[in-house]
Amino acid sequence: MKTSAVTLFAVGLILEILAFVVDKAEHIPFVYDIVASEYVAAQAGLEILEQKMILRPEDTGFDVLAELCITDLLARNSYKPQTTLAVISRTKVREIRRRKAYLHLDGSRRTARVPIDFALPDKMKAERELEEVEEWVRQLKSGPLFRSAFAVFALGILLLMSSFALQARTGKAKS
Repeated sequence: MKTSAVTLFAVGLILEILAFVVDKAEHIPFVYDIVASEYVAAQAGLEILEQKMILRPEDTGFDVLAELCITDLLARNSYKPQTTLAVISRTKVREIRRRKAYLHLDGSRRTARVPIDFALPDKMKAERELEEVEEWVRQLKSGPLFRSAFAVFALGILLLMSSFALQARTGKAKS
């Protein structure tokens, strides 16, 4: 019985440590690269896009941003016939361009907008705002692994408490 209590304690402690590391991953760069690799790549792609104003297939983060664009196109056209959805799902983004910011006047409100063009085949393009693309990237950071970190931490605590209860019960049985 003593070995099962020690095993429960060790497993609980390991789960707590893993949950803590995942929860604090953004402060631990090498863990962040493992746990949120798509987010890290997309952020790098946005930085390249800001510096060079163009992102090509060979650049870091291009694949992730292109996939997010295609996912958005599918979501926006979900009401269209299946043939349209099939064409969109096979579409490949050729390059991503960041255009110069402009001031958008909406009544008394002024907002700066930065258009992002996703170049598609046959000279077609999908235009989105930088804010929208940044929101897609932020959603990558709140993936299921991050949402489940608390549950894993709680499970670790439960296993630790179980190991203490098991140890206490076996200690009373001996006396």
